[in-house]
Amino acid sequence: MEVLWPPIYKVAKQDLIDEFIRVSNEVGFIPGMNVFRSKAKFSWTPYKTTFGSWASAVKYIIDNYQDRFKFKARNKEKNNKINKDRKLLKFSCPLLYVPQNKFETIILFSYLAPKLGYMIEMVRAEFPDAILVKEGKKINCEFEYLSSNYLQHGHPQDNSCICICWRKDIEIKNIEILSLEEYLRGNNWFLK
Repeated sequence: MEVLWPPIYKVAKQDLIDEFIRVSNEVGFIPGMNVFRSKAKFSWTPYKTTFGSWASAVKYIIDNYQDRFKFKARNKEKNNKINKDRKLLKFSCPLLYVPQNKFETIILFSYLAPKLGYMIEMVRAEFPDAILVKEGKKINCEFEYLSSNYLQHGHPQDNSCICICWRKDIEIKNIEILSLEEYLRGNNWFLK
């Protein structure tokens, strides 16, 4: 029996370039990966596939399409001053600063889980990211940095999973969203 694989959706290079320029002009600066994903119709994966890395994509677009930006676009090299502008969490936690990505969101959640009434049964790489237990009930969980990433990644919207994120930037019909940022602000133990 022949196995039929779904077709691989490849985004045209020019479409990637046009979308990057559109988002950059919308926000008024060269966006990092998280800002870009919150505004763009593509994730950063096709950029990495097409250009080799996110940084290579940014450099290529800035170097070759400077005239299409509504502002002076510069290829900002990585700053070696780590955590220069990051906000400190004001409570004792293994994570020192507010999350900037999905992985830091997972670390913060693992620290807050007992306070939120959750136990973590399992964490994995594929969907759903985790199986949690709350009041004896198993709950599928997907971790995201922004709630909108849940939709961008094409996860089901059938109430079978909760989305735990750092920041809730959108509501999602049929999906419970737990924003760790809102939780911390609501409990007055947020930033130093």
